[in-house]
Amino acid sequence: MKPLDAQLLLALAQTKRLIVTVEEAYLAGGFGSAVLELLEENGLQDKVRVVRMGIPDRLVTHGDPKLLLAKYGLDADGIYTRVKESIDVLDDRRTKAKKWLARHFSTLKKSAPVLLDRRARCFSARYRQPISFLFLKFCRNKFSATT
Repeated sequence: MKPLDAQLLLALAQTKRLIVTVEEAYLAGGFGSAVLELLEENGLQDKVRVVRMGIPDRLVTHGDPKLLLAKYGLDADGIYTRVKESIDVLDDRRTKAKKWLARHFSTLKKSAPVLLDRRARCFSARYRQPISFLFLKFCRNKFSATT
């Protein structure tokens, strides 16, 4: 499906968490692959999850198109199920990350008081380093001590 609407795809990748491509053709070298290449070229491959739906790269028997689409999950029910599963996975990851950050960030706040300066950057009053740096250092020390 060339040419790709790069502007639209890049705008979606910057504002959405999930992009789903569906094609009634082989996945290898298809539309989903082209979307992934575009995102990679623009450094957005880690910002959005891409789910590619299509025919796997193997020999496909001939038959009734409706049955074949259902077999490979490319009918309405299959697409709905796959999108719902992908959204559930994203929500589950987000919830786990929030819980983990809340638990570990509260420990960090107890060990290093936080001040907010005029430019809204968080700094440790004691170390004068950005909180993100201290948090990463804290996590690295915490996890290396437990393993």
